[in-house]
Amino acid sequence: MADKYIEEHDDGSATVVIADVLPISTDLLTVPASKFTTISGILYNATFTIGAATLSTRGHLASLYNQVPAQATTAVAGIAEIATAAEVNTGTSDAVVVSPNALADSNFGIRTLVFGLNGTTALASGIASYLRIPPHMTGMDLVAVRASVGDGAAGSSSSGNPTFQVRNVTDNNQMLTTNLSVDANEYTSATAAVPAVINTAKDDVVTDDLIEAKCVIAGTGVTYATVQADFKLP
Repeated sequence: MADKYIEEHDDGSATVVIADVLPISTDLLTVPASKFTTISGILYNATFTIGAATLSTRGHLASLYNQVPAQATTAVAGIAEIATAAEVNTGTSDAVVVSPNALADSNFGIRTLVFGLNGTTALASGIASYLRIPPHMTGMDLVAVRASVGDGAAGSSSSGNPTFQVRNVTDNNQMLTTNLSVDANEYTSATAAVPAVINTAKDDVVTDDLIEAKCVIAGTGVTYATVQADFKLP
């Protein structure tokens, strides 16, 4: 009489092994996963026929395979969910693990260049600041820009909107299609009536690109003007 047993594979299929004792020989038949009833992807209960033989996975295989691995913790190895970028930003869960993609897409993947323009000297059109892209930022895209003027109590523009451009000098590309501005009597671009718009066709940088932040409209009496440019992997 032939012995019959089933081997389950990682891809969800199973192999029915029919082994004759005399003479000794082994025939293999692979049965697709669609032939089985599954619980959470685990082979649990199936009956099928090969010729005159009826084989069943009931009982012994159920107890063998219907085991759920433990949830991974800092102390115990086990299964774990991959974190989203939002979960990485929140930073409070111990039940998920961080992938390189989620980390790069989170706030922790952002790199910022800060351009100081004028200090206590009144801002003038044409004043510029320059920084080069370091190697760890190569391949990143410009994703956000901000400007600040004054010290929070003085130094905002009494008339006119201080306006700034951001340019990749190395490629001679304007990185904004709408320039960055701070409204008169305001201290930050966050309240600007016309927000800056990034030129998504010219937003990428590589190592040693020279980036310029330049005042194109000075306003009146502006001090401590700075421009911040955020970069992130696409």
